[in-house]
Amino acid sequence: ENTGCSDSIRQQVNMMSPVQVSISGENAVCYNKSLTLNASGATSYTWSVKKGNETYNNLTYNDLSQSSITINNITENLTVEVTGTDDYGCIGTSTPHMIDVKASPSLTIEGDLEVCSGKTITLTATSASSNTKIKWGNNTDYGNTYSTQASITENKKIESFDVTIE
Repeated sequence: ENTGCSDSIRQQVNMMSPVQVSISGENAVCYNKSLTLNASGATSYTWSVKKGNETYNNLTYNDLSQSSITINNITENLTVEVTGTDDYGCIGTSTPHMIDVKASPSLTIEGDLEVCSGKTITLTATSASSNTKIKWGNNTDYGNTYSTQASITENKKIESFDVTIE
């Protein structure tokens, strides 16, 4: 039997935009060094750092919302993702951020390390890495060169040389 009773209601629903979470920061790091990454697009974050399929836990959270992390003592390539939640509880995940570990540069110095005063000395620094910046210095700037090898010749009294590679 139809009683003729009915009811209806209309409610407007606001569809929120998807959360667009992104990661900023370097994507390469020297072996056993640390790297800081920042997330944006949400109000709170959960990070996922993996080496292969394993979780990498050597992290430092730099603020309460966890929008910034430092990954410590990186020795293997890592994949980082961050999931962010906005004020409405909407969730979004970043695209993967790959971190490539670069081998630490190594340096060898060749040359005669014992010479008579007033004689000329030639030292050669060689790096195993290409595009290495080798800088000679002993309170004198010998300039920078981008190369796997750099030499200096000196005939002044010198007690020591500093060689820096970057």
